[in-house]
Formats: sequence, structure tokens, C-alpha cells
Amino acid sequence: MIISVASAKGGVGKTTIAANLGVVLNKRGARVLLVDADLSSGNLTLHMGGKSTSRSLHALLSTEGGPSEDEVRETVSLSLGVPLLPVSPSLRGYLKSKLDLLPTVLTPLKDDYDIILVDTPPGINKNSIIPLRESDRVLLVTTPDPVSVSDVANTKEVVILLERSIVGVVVNRVKKGKLFGSKQLRTAEIEGILKVKALGVIPEDKSVEAAVVAKRPVTIYKPRSAVSKAFDALARKLVEELR
Repeated sequence: MIISVASAKGGVGKTTIAANLGVVLNKRGARVLLVDADLSSGNLTLHMGGKSTSRSLHALLSTEGGPSEDEVRETVSLSLGVPLLPVSPSLRGYLKSKLDLLPTVLTPLKDDYDIILVDTPPGINKNSIIPLRESDRVLLVTTPDPVSVSDVANTKEVVILLERSIVGVVVNRVKKGKLFGSKQLRTAEIEGILKVKALGVIPEDKSVEAAVVAKRPVTIYKPRSAVSKAFDALARKLVEELR
């Protein structure tokens, strides 16, 4: 099953959600693959401690006529114990990539994994729509501020137009007892606005930023922290929804 982690709003933590979900699901015994589909930045690859390599999604998407199944499988590498289809961020690689070839990359891998988590780029454009179109389910991500929720509502509309199913929304960077910007919406309010069930609430935690600097998901960097426990709960809820 292909699940895209998506939001039109940048900076809401899609990459953090995808990376940590991948780690936790892997620990729970799921055959999970992470796909870094943000071709211009490669943040998921960096989150997972990845390094620049000639074998990357960029290379697959610039293969004349599309890559072979062997080329696709050979590009997947273990990163911190989790299978990852990385990118090698470069302007040349980005400009040469043909995202229309993404189905030829994902299709051969569907039978190899229980869950393929795709970290999608922000915005509503061709680069973000193609991964959504190739997904079986979509996991929305928002922070609890009105602007982010409004942008995620736009992503939801795109998913509906593409006739794809939304598995739920993750409310990320929730500050306990503090305002987020001008107003922090409650989870119930967000569910009411989006008409989508919240699968998880991830608290704001300084250890997440420290983990990013260390190029480790926080569930590896500080596995006993409150935020790591929230990711554990999110993974359990996601698995329940997929049954």
C-alpha cells in the first residue's frame, strides 16, 4: 500500500512525520519503505542520515524510457535500518528528473513492502500531485494554526478530485498550554474544519530539532521521549485504520 504524507503548507513537519513513522513501523515488524519524493530538497534523505549517491530517485526518473525493475530495487538502500529510496539533491538532477516516470518506480515495489510511505513536496503543483495520484491512501499533516489548516484543506480537496482516500490527519507541533502563533486550534476544531479524523497529536519538543541536526529521527535519537511515544501511538492508530 502506498501512503503519501502530504500538506500544501511547507514547514508543518511532513518529513519528520514520514521518517519517524517509518522507523516505528519498521520496529513493529512491518515491511516499510520510505520514498523521498521532494526532489528539490531531499530532506527525508537527510533526516535518515543519507548521503549523496549516484543511485537515487533522481537517476531513476532521468532514465530514458523509464528504469528497469532491477534498477529500482538496486536503488533502495538501508538507512538507519529502514529501507529508503533516496534522492541526491542537486540542481542538475532535479532538472533532469521526469516525475511522470514515478509510477514505473513505485509499481515494482508494491509487492515488496506492506507500506510505502512517500514524503511529498509542499504546494499544489505537478510535483506534489503526481505522488498523490499514485497513492492508495493519503495522510494529511498540519500544525494547529488556522493558516496551516486552511492550506491542508486545499490538499484535501485535491485528494478528493484525484479520487484517493484520506486515512486521517496528524496534528504536529502542538504546544501544551501555549498559543501557536496567534491562535492554536484544538484537535477537535481541526477535525471539524477538515471533516477528517485525527490519527495522532505530536507535541512540540526541542528534541525533534536536535534530532534533525543529528540526522536521526527523534524515535531513534530519544526513543523514550514524550514525542517518541506520540509517534508510537500514531503508528498503532495508522495500522488499525489500514486493517
